[in-house]
Amino acid sequence: MPDWVLVGDAPKIDTGSGATIAVDGIEVAVFRNGDLLHAIVDRCPHQGASLGSGSFDGKCVTCPLHSWKFDVTTGAGDRGQDVTRV
Repeated sequence: MPDWVLVGDAPKIDTGSGATIAVDGIEVAVFRNGDLLHAIVDRCPHQGASLGSGSFDGKCVTCPLHSWKFDVTTGAGDRGQDVTRV
């Protein structure tokens, strides 16, 4: 069973958007799609941009620097570079 960490108030994250939250010194990008919340490491592997500030379409977040895309449900990237789900 995974360890759960309370990171904040879910209603403060609007549906279809993301937020960056610090958890034990690690920046985590949290995205909301309806009642589901997804969390990934908040750094694009390309040049370290914050993914929490990227555009979110309900399944994928787009890096605000160079438009790399990551599936927040799996961490898979569209260019073979993955991010860690947390």
